[in-house]
Amino acid sequence: MKKYLIYAAVLASLVLLSGCFGKTNEEYEPNVNDEYTAETENKDTETENADGKNQDVIKWFDEYADKNYPDNIADFSTEDYPDTVFKCDGNNVFAEKDGETQLLYSGMPIWNVYFADLTGDGKPELCSGISFGSGVIDEHIVVYDYVNRQTYQLIDRMNYDYTLELQNGKLTAVKRKYLSDKTEETGILKIRNGELTME
Repeated sequence: MKKYLIYAAVLASLVLLSGCFGKTNEEYEPNVNDEYTAETENKDTETENADGKNQDVIKWFDEYADKNYPDNIADFSTEDYPDTVFKCDGNNVFAEKDGETQLLYSGMPIWNVYFADLTGDGKPELCSGISFGSGVIDEHIVVYDYVNRQTYQLIDRMNYDYTLELQNGKLTAVKRKYLSDKTEETGILKIRNGELTME
């Protein structure tokens, strides 16, 4: 009887441990050959920039929110950058302008991209929730200032994960303990004194 109890305890421990490892992205295989181009913009939401002014939030794509997420991520254009076409292959965001392609940032994968003016300069930044790492995978938020070619990050690797969500029309950072699904804190995504923060 004691032998069976030991076996049961070992089995229960294995079941519990199986849920404690990081998320894998093996099933996410983006197709880099986009079949269509989207130039429509969703401007029915807004967030605050560094000056406290409400700014439009433009959604490019969001794998978390879209139930019918496409196999191919459509190219994206916005009137804020009329000569630029933004592209994403799932793991990299590119900007194509005047026949030249520039890599802006990468993830493993990139879960979403929104455009919002967080710096207050009148031009929207690219805002993304991404996973990153090999073996040890974390989730954090990247904001890319396309005008000034500057990257901001909300990251605390192996301590907290940060995901980007659109909540009540606001770009919201969701903070969780590393490898936990329990939300510790939420806040509006902002740039203050050159730092990406949640308030």
